[in-house]
Amino acid sequence: MLLASTDGPDAAAQLADSLLQRLRQRIRLNDHTVGVTVSIGVTMIPADSGEPGVLMRYADLAMYRAKEAGRNNVQFFTPTLNARAAWRLLQYEELVSALDADHLILHYQPKIELATGQVVGVAAFLRWQHPEKGLMSAQQFIHLAEESGLVLRLVEIGLRQACIQIQALERAGFETLSIAVSFSVRQVMASGFVDRFRRVIAETGLSPQRLEVEVPGAILAEEPRLLQELLGALRDIGVRLILADFGVGDCSPSALQKLPFSAVKIDQRFIRDIPYDVSATDVTAAVIALARKLRLTVVAEGVETTQQVSFLKSAGCTQCQGNLYSYPLSEEALIGFLVRQYERPLIP
Repeated sequence: MLLASTDGPDAAAQLADSLLQRLRQRIRLNDHTVGVTVSIGVTMIPADSGEPGVLMRYADLAMYRAKEAGRNNVQFFTPTLNARAAWRLLQYEELVSALDADHLILHYQPKIELATGQVVGVAAFLRWQHPEKGLMSAQQFIHLAEESGLVLRLVEIGLRQACIQIQALERAGFETLSIAVSFSVRQVMASGFVDRFRRVIAETGLSPQRLEVEVPGAILAEEPRLLQELLGALRDIGVRLILADFGVGDCSPSALQKLPFSAVKIDQRFIRDIPYDVSATDVTAAVIALARKLRLTVVAEGVETTQQVSFLKSAGCTQCQGNLYSYPLSEEALIGFLVRQYERPLIP
């Protein structure tokens, strides 16, 4: 929107806020009430620039700042945004180079069957082996990948490495272990996710029953029918589905019953305060009881003490993972860990 004239930034902000108020009004579409939120970026002539192309770019930067600030708000361009955009462009170029040079790798944290102390699988974590910053977790670059359209490349790299690792475990004699690969909501909901998933499975020749797909609880906020179709397609491929962050946010039991999840993972924010916080133990016990009622396998993450293990066993939790047993391991270290574990089960 180009304003032919304005009395200054305050007037522009007032008009932008008026637009927000009008556009956020909810409307009725058949049987549904829907709402629209708007993120607005503003740049001023001639204070910011007199060049149309530059002004458009500055307004775009301000709009993305509005998105980062929680969406549905107004942000003005500042020189800091321009410097920040240059920094993000450098990050993007580094990430593309890392993808091309195979500098993204998986590390693996064992999952333990609480009843036996045996390793029954591993959870995979995507890492970036940065030449200057060292080993970076996915949380440090996943948002950049999502904003820059690289999410499906991350999907393919992580999934392909997991498939190859499963086959390496089979050759080493560990034929029953599964690998759980985590994906963000943006990755799973990206157009082409299921097709790329199928292609990687076919190209690697993996038996999909050995693979678990872990998605965050926030995915339950997506459109129910689309979500059912998407998760149903993954189930039909043959993989097991795990819902992470269980117990955090809105999680409707009726919605879960309609979706093909095999297991839920209790968020580590509950686990870390056990057994010293009564509220944490009560909530965790209730979450485990709900999952068991829904006939779902219950996995606890972030386990670090023997007291937590004792509580989880008594509450009916099935599996757990955490630094008590092992930190995430490289491919080579994982094989050594598994050999030692099968000689001596990990019952703390």
